[in-house]
Amino acid sequence: MVKLGFIGEGATEKIILESESFRQYLISNNISFVNSVIDANGNGNLLPKNIEGFVNRLKDEGATLIIILTDLDKEKCISLTKERIDPEGKFVVIVSVKEI
Repeated sequence: MVKLGFIGEGATEKIILESESFRQYLISNNISFVNSVIDANGNGNLLPKNIEGFVNRLKDEGATLIIILTDLDKEKCISLTKERIDPEGKFVVIVSVKEI
């Protein structure tokens, strides 16, 4: 069974991912998830060397698929942002075009 684990770029993503409405959406669609949401504390912390510790924490809680939420900030390319964060393509990286 797939169990989602979430890493957000900052506090705003964490608030959204921990919100009751988002949790209810996952539950209503029979999507299993880890209760903890990692706040990376900024885009600069979403680098492969830093993500490993976040991923290990979520896997210890049972996550089998990691989803990373970030935004473009000053970068101009979604693909390059995804590659910078996850060059091996092991995770689902969602890049919003606008900051929340």
